[in-house]
Amino acid sequence: MLAVELHDRDLVDEDVSMIIADQVVIVLAGDGYGQRIARMLEEAGSRLTEGGADRAAQLVVDLVIDTTISTTEQLEAASDELADELFGGRPLSTQRKLDAFRLRRAVTDLRRITAPTRDVVQELADNVPASDEINFRHWSKIIDRTERVTIEVTALADGLTSIFDTSLSLDNARLDEVMKKLTGWAAIIAAPTLITGFVGMNVDFWFQGSQLGFYVYLALIIITAGVLYIVFRRKSWI
Repeated sequence: MLAVELHDRDLVDEDVSMIIADQVVIVLAGDGYGQRIARMLEEAGSRLTEGGADRAAQLVVDLVIDTTISTTEQLEAASDELADELFGGRPLSTQRKLDAFRLRRAVTDLRRITAPTRDVVQELADNVPASDEINFRHWSKIIDRTERVTIEVTALADGLTSIFDTSLSLDNARLDEVMKKLTGWAAIIAAPTLITGFVGMNVDFWFQGSQLGFYVYLALIIITAGVLYIVFRRKSWI
């Protein structure tokens, strides 16, 4: 089995192996996590006396699952923070998108770990004699917890995918809004350019070359640009 912890958006796994005999359980784990298991078994005390090797194995598996649950809760909290940012109607920043990508990668790795863990727990439960109802109930509870973790991780992966899709949709909507405004201002600027371009041609126009003509065409430019501005403003294009 693998005990999984989250460190700075990255998963750190610890391999935990057990050799289970009638009266002895040998646990193989790294120094850090192995010390946690040793302290947990030491604190168990009377529960080990009553349940023996099977109970010790159950406690170790419980600790591994508790670690996975804690990691899942941390990932859910980080995912909720990203979702709250999207509720403001703005897409995620570049840094937050990188955070979301790292979270999704962590959740993907966690899904690869939870499925084999469920199979290991099921195999341990299948080896319990049918007559041992107490141990069977204990293993059944552990299996239920493992199933819930698997479901939560799957839901978390779907939620992060939705966050990515929502952020992308907001990005596209924002880009459409910017392009619409640029198009509106370009149309307003094009109208004066069109008028001055015609007046500047080497052909005779009304009032050309006179002070009156200057004011007439200036007024025409202002009126045209003003009308376009009002129309585009009412349509929320600018």
